[in-house]
Amino acid sequence: MARASRTPIRRLAGLVLTVIVPGADPAIADHTGPHGGLGVYRFWRGLGYALGAVLAGLVAQGGLSSAVIAGGRLPSPPGGSPRDG
Repeated sequence: MARASRTPIRRLAGLVLTVIVPGADPAIADHTGPHGGLGVYRFWRGLGYALGAVLAGLVAQGGLSSAVIAGGRLPSPPGGSPRDG
């Protein structure tokens, strides 16, 4: 039952990625010109995916609870939550 309720969210996320990702490469290429900036962008993007996967695997070794906590803390700003103040 819970799995079916997440399907629309997954479809929406897939649609958003389908729209945004193909536009990122031309936007980077427009700003960097013909000097290979797009290759540098793709390198760092790919490296980020690889390092993120390794980090997720290492955190998951500590158990599901630590993985969920790490995933929740990852996008938080360095100064803490906006609700802290």
